[in-house]
Amino acid sequence: MTTTPPIYRLSGHIASAMSVELSAAVVAKTKNHLLDTIGAIVSGSHLLPGRMAINFIKGEGGTQEATVVGSNISTSAINAAWANGMMGHADETDDHHLASITHPGCCVIPAALAVGERVKATGAELIKAVALGYDVTARIGEALGNRLFFEGKSMASFGGIFGSAAAAAALLRLDEAQVRYCLSYCAQQAAGSRSWQRDADHMEKAHVLGGSPARNGVMFALLMASGFTGVEDVFSGDFNFFAAHSPGADQSILLRRLGEYNEIMRTSIKKWCVGGPIQAPLDGLDTLMRQGATADDIVQVDARVASHHAHVVDNRDNPTINLQHILGLRMADGKVTFDSCHDMERMSDPAVLRQKAKVNLIYDEEMDKLAPRRPVDVEITLRNGSKLREKANAVRGTADNPMDFDEVETKALDLMAPIVGIERARRICSDVSSLNEAPDLAALMTNLSTSG
Repeated sequence: MTTTPPIYRLSGHIASAMSVELSAAVVAKTKNHLLDTIGAIVSGSHLLPGRMAINFIKGEGGTQEATVVGSNISTSAINAAWANGMMGHADETDDHHLASITHPGCCVIPAALAVGERVKATGAELIKAVALGYDVTARIGEALGNRLFFEGKSMASFGGIFGSAAAAAALLRLDEAQVRYCLSYCAQQAAGSRSWQRDADHMEKAHVLGGSPARNGVMFALLMASGFTGVEDVFSGDFNFFAAHSPGADQSILLRRLGEYNEIMRTSIKKWCVGGPIQAPLDGLDTLMRQGATADDIVQVDARVASHHAHVVDNRDNPTINLQHILGLRMADGKVTFDSCHDMERMSDPAVLRQKAKVNLIYDEEMDKLAPRRPVDVEITLRNGSKLREKANAVRGTADNPMDFDEVETKALDLMAPIVGIERARRICSDVSSLNEAPDLAALMTNLSTSG
């Protein structure tokens, strides 16, 4: 019996996405991720990678069809997707899918917004495209297998280009053959090395995880819409995508409950605007201190992190991915804010350094076995010799302990209000909340530009 190659079912799923109704749960979760990512893009417009992206696009011109967030620039969908993708991962604020080690929001949403504006999509259509893009991003990444991550590959950029292209392709109403060609072009550009971990300015990382996959995904979908063709099935046959990158890949994941379960439901939103492996330790310490422990009481903090993630946040040069610094900051200030955790000068603040010296990062191999779940396990030793420990199966914001819209809105307002003012920030939140009823994206995109 002949088995239909996976790419045919996947391309059919993508091509038909606009005609399929999403469940209420998926719509609600998608709006949470839209608002969370928009908050990251708006705040990122004032960070170095975002400012550099806006300045670069100013000189690029382009057909005025899509908005560059945080500016008065309207440019081509390809340019806007890249710039907004840069802003979406200008720091560690955006979401992530733990099982596939991808960051869907920072590339899929910029791609969908850009093409959505170009084709004058409705709010409901944008939601469908975004949910689809998350689903495809995660499926590609998980099918490749996390072995690639440990070999030094950037899983987020591998998965993200396919997810961005899927979102764009759906909005452009590509047919199944065009989608397959589009996925083939994505396979030719899927790349990325985790050498970005040495990027202290977070600029190359913003490009690799956000800007590049968003831009390429949009460009390839537009190429197919204009008549380009390519390889019919890049997932099988000689020199196929999976054989080239991951000979042990499990392509069945591409089709696992396809159309029944959307991987956006397993995508995590960060409660804190810091790197993913810091979320659980910071949440644990915050809980213990809210219960009454003070910085003066604490003489040691033992923070357990899965060994394969601990090195990512172990005394790094960038404050948002330095676990010892962030926990020291929480003790020194009594809180952690977006501004404080992005303040490079605080890394040499004597008050923070005194608290940072108390932090002991433990590389926990037992936690490796629990992946992709990220449990909380923090123990503090007090001056009187007693110990307090906070453990939880899943940190807030993950699939097993999700944030609701009100919590996401609170985070988004904190991110956006200093940039656009509280009233416009509230309008943006309202735009997203009612997006499934919006006839187009005009109101949202006007509020996201400086001309709004």
